Amino acid sequence: MKTMLKFGAQFGVLFLAVLLPAATMAAEKSIHMHVSEGQLLTLDRDAATVMIADPEVANFQLPAPKKLFLFGKAAGTTNVFVLNITGDTIFSGVISVRESEVRLQKILDTAFPGSGVKVTSTENNVVLTGSVYSPRKAADMVGFVESHMTNPESLINQLEVTMPTQVNIRLRFVEMNKRASSRLGVTWGNLVLEESGSNLLRVSVDPFKWIANDPGFDDFGLLKTGAQIDALAVEGLATVLAEPNLTATTGEPASFLAGGEFPMPISNGLNAYTVEYKQFGILLNIVPTILDDGRIHLEVTPEVSMLDYQTQINIGAVVLPSLRTRRVDTTVELASGQSFVLGGLLQSSDATETSKLPFLGDIPVLGALFRSTSFQRDESELVVIATAYLVEPGRESDYQTPLDHYQPATDLERLLFGKMRGDSDAHVPSHPARALRLRGDNGFYY
Repeated sequence: MKTMLKFGAQFGVLFLAVLLPAATMAAEKSIHMHVSEGQLLTLDRDAATVMIADPEVANFQLPAPKKLFLFGKAAGTTNVFVLNITGDTIFSGVISVRESEVRLQKILDTAFPGSGVKVTSTENNVVLTGSVYSPRKAADMVGFVESHMTNPESLINQLEVTMPTQVNIRLRFVEMNKRASSRLGVTWGNLVLEESGSNLLRVSVDPFKWIANDPGFDDFGLLKTGAQIDALAVEGLATVLAEPNLTATTGEPASFLAGGEFPMPISNGLNAYTVEYKQFGILLNIVPTILDDGRIHLEVTPEVSMLDYQTQINIGAVVLPSLRTRRVDTTVELASGQSFVLGGLLQSSDATETSKLPFLGDIPVLGALFRSTSFQRDESELVVIATAYLVEPGRESDYQTPLDHYQPATDLERLLFGKMRGDSDAHVPSHPARALRLRGDNGFYY
C-alpha cells in the first residue's frame, strides 16, 4: 500500500512537472499596439522583475506590484517576461508594435490635401499606394512620411507616377563661325541668362557662356528651334560635329565625353608603375529632374580638360603633359523641347597645345574641330546646343528603320527600267510566314 502511495505521489509530481511548461506556454499572450501607444495589464501576482528582449521596440513601467504598463517605441516584435520574487514566471507575451496608419494618414492628408494617397500598415512595413503626377511629388511624400516614422527603412513606396519619368537630352556640337554672331545678333562670348520676374538667375559662368535676349530666343533666353543652326550650316557658317542623345531617369546623372584618354604612369614604389588613364576634352554632366508643372530642372556641369605642355611632369625618362581644367556648375529650367546653349568652351590655344598628340585627328568631335583652319585662326568656336524632352518608353512597333518598308526591285524592273528598288508605296508584309525566303539546298554541310 505504501508502495502504491509512493508511486502515486511520484506520478503526481511528474504530472505537474509536465503540465507546468504547458501552462506557462498557454499563459503567453499576444499583445498588439501602435507606436506611441500603450496597454495597462493586471497581473495575478506581484511582479519583481520585468524583462523585455528589445527595449528599442517596446518598454515598460510598474506603477503597482500587480500593474504592468507596456508601450510601443518602434515598429517591430519583441518578447516580455515577468518574474515574481521567487523567480517564477508569472507572465510572458509577444509584443507586436506597428506604425499607426491612422496617424500617418492624417498628417499626410494635412500636408498634401486631396492627393488620394493611402497609407497601409502591416506587421513590419508601411505601404504607400496611389497615383501622383510627378516624381518630385512622390519623393516629397515619401520623405515626409519617413520623417514621421520610427523606422523609415520599413516604408514601401508603391506610388504610381503618371508623368513621364525619363528625359532625353539631344546634344549638338557645332563649330560656329564667329561671323554668325552678327547674322543672329548674338555675341556668343559675353551673354548670360538673366532674371526677369520668374525667369532664371543672372550669373556669370565665364568661360562658359549662356545665350540670352536675342531675336532667335524666347523670354528665358532659350533657343526656340535649331532652324538657325541649319540655315547657318547651309551658308557654310556652322558645321555640326556630332549629335549624341542622352536619356536619363529623373534625378539620375547623364554624361557625355567628347575627347579622349592618355596614359599616366603611377608609381607604386620600388620602381614599379601602373598605368592610369586620364580623360581630357569636353565632359558634360547633366542631372535632370522633372518638376510638378512638367518643366525640366537641369543641373549642368560642363568641364573642359586640355593637355598643358607648358607644365610638364617628368617620370623617369618619360615627359608627360599636365591637365588644365575649367569647370563650372549651374542650373537651368526648361519646358520640354526647349534648348540652352554653351559657348566659349574652347579656345584656339587649346588646339595648338593638344595638336602635339599624334592621334588628335582620331578623337571624336575635337579631332574634326582642331583640324579646322577656321578654328585654328580663331575665326570659329565650339558651341554646344542641348535640347531636353520628356519621353516615355515605346514599343518596338513604334520605331522604324529605312529598310522596314523597302521593296527590292524584281528582275524585270532591273533589266527593263534599271530600277534598284521597287515601288516605295507597296506594302511589304512583315508576317514571318510571308517573309523573304532564301533559295538553296536545305540542311547542313559537314
